[in-house]
Amino acid sequence: MEPDFKRPKMAQIPPSPVVHIRSLPPHTTPQDIHAALEPFGAIVNVSLIPNRSQGLAEFTDVHTASRCVYSSQQGTQPVFVKGRQVYINFSTSQKVHTQAGDTSQPYAVPGKVLMMTVMNASYPINVDVIYAVCSPLGRVLRIVMIRKNGVQSAPPTARALVEFPDANTAAAVMSSLQGANIYQGCCTLRIEYSKADRVNVRYNSEETRDFTVNLPPPPAAPAHGGYGSGAPQHGHHHHGGAPAHHAPDPYDPYRSGGYQPRSSYPPRGAQASWGGERRPRPCPPSVVLMVYHINKGSISCQKLFNLFCLYANPIKIKVLVSRDGMAMAQFEDLDQAKSVLEMLEGVEVQGQRIELGYSRNQELTESPAEVTLPSGLPAMEDFRDAQKHHMRFKDGKPEPGLEVSKPTATLKFYDVPDNFSKDDVNKILGLYAAPSPMEVTVERDESGKVYGYLKYHYANQATDAVLVCNNVKIPTADGEQSDAIFKLSFTSEGDASSAPAAANTASSEQAAPEASGDGAATTDAAAPEADAAATTTTAADGDDGADGAAEATA
Repeated sequence: MEPDFKRPKMAQIPPSPVVHIRSLPPHTTPQDIHAALEPFGAIVNVSLIPNRSQGLAEFTDVHTASRCVYSSQQGTQPVFVKGRQVYINFSTSQKVHTQAGDTSQPYAVPGKVLMMTVMNASYPINVDVIYAVCSPLGRVLRIVMIRKNGVQSAPPTARALVEFPDANTAAAVMSSLQGANIYQGCCTLRIEYSKADRVNVRYNSEETRDFTVNLPPPPAAPAHGGYGSGAPQHGHHHHGGAPAHHAPDPYDPYRSGGYQPRSSYPPRGAQASWGGERRPRPCPPSVVLMVYHINKGSISCQKLFNLFCLYANPIKIKVLVSRDGMAMAQFEDLDQAKSVLEMLEGVEVQGQRIELGYSRNQELTESPAEVTLPSGLPAMEDFRDAQKHHMRFKDGKPEPGLEVSKPTATLKFYDVPDNFSKDDVNKILGLYAAPSPMEVTVERDESGKVYGYLKYHYANQATDAVLVCNNVKIPTADGEQSDAIFKLSFTSEGDASSAPAAANTASSEQAAPEASGDGAATTDAAAPEADAAATTTTAADGDDGADGAAEATA
């Protein structure tokens, strides 16, 4: 019997064994959906809808699908995928269709062979690059590059089949590298399990290699080249791009300031280096930074300002509504942009690790027409006048009380009224649905000024508190807003814990309030369902090479 509750208009769809899932986070795989829905019952098939943050899942029967839909809609058993709450309804389809000729397996089960897709391959990708990325995480047996007719699409992509000794090694590599960029701001990895149980290699070249035996090189290639003609010459690949010797050093999961390994798999060859220095950036330094992998459903320009202002004076911030998970920020000078990049590269924000890179633009320009975010807030804001009093740096120096520190699990508040108390702190945290700290302390310095600390379990909780509570007006005793500002900064004072990896925060207490607080739920409710079957992963987030075009269409 169907539970007695009022469902949204969109939910008036006849029950079906197929459910429609909305608000999926970037880089979602069929395995992620399977893991999230499996508690409700057996799943027959899963399909992703590219570029829509949506997917379809087919249960064995209508009863199981109904239990999933009603439990998630009533809130008795909400569904989270990679830390983000998703929204589920019945689909208008009765079956999820796979690609023609593929009837043996709806999607690949975990195994020892991975299919790696490199999106926005601005630099040549070959066996050596893939090996350099994977080998610190586990032994690599074989790699085969997959080219389609010798030409890649624009933006270019590259694909590779990579075989490991066992499924555990493959799972560790997949967990650590999913969504990471091989080079700063481009060459994003999308990884899924392959249906193959072995990678067949006949020759050792830049396109195919068996690391377990010494195979001969391929036959001499014809002068015209093309598909099946052997290894590319002089480091150039069919999809174009710079010569291989001009490419930056590949992503090193154990040294870079970007993503960190998300598994406990012990590193193999962790001391290996691809050039002793931190990897170069494809773009020259700029006062404009690109921000990747943000949670577009719950982020806003103000929230990004609240975080960036701890390291620099943000002038303008723009969320690219036409590019999922991307934003741009302009700062007063190059030193400030560099400071933000170094302090926040790879930091977890709202359950996702962000990446930063220089933009090819030297100025952030407004869109021809006013654009808004799903929450109704502006997609671009200029902070020079409206929030000049929130700028924390003058003549390159931080204001008194501000500690410039990378995100930690402890926040410091300062420059508050003399009668400020713990109750005032808790009131602000509750008013803005911020994560609750383990401990709040209020102290006075020698001059009598009040300051204090908010101590969290993990740095990601403190970071999310900064997003929503930094720079807000302190309420008075009667609930009205005063002119006093609640100022936060990270501090190493008393900090003894760092944030867990993004993949391990599925039950994070702050994830759900953030998503609903900024209007993500209402936006997804209005999104039409696209029931066309799809098996490919979501499109690439893009890189700063396309940020100009993204601005024009944002």
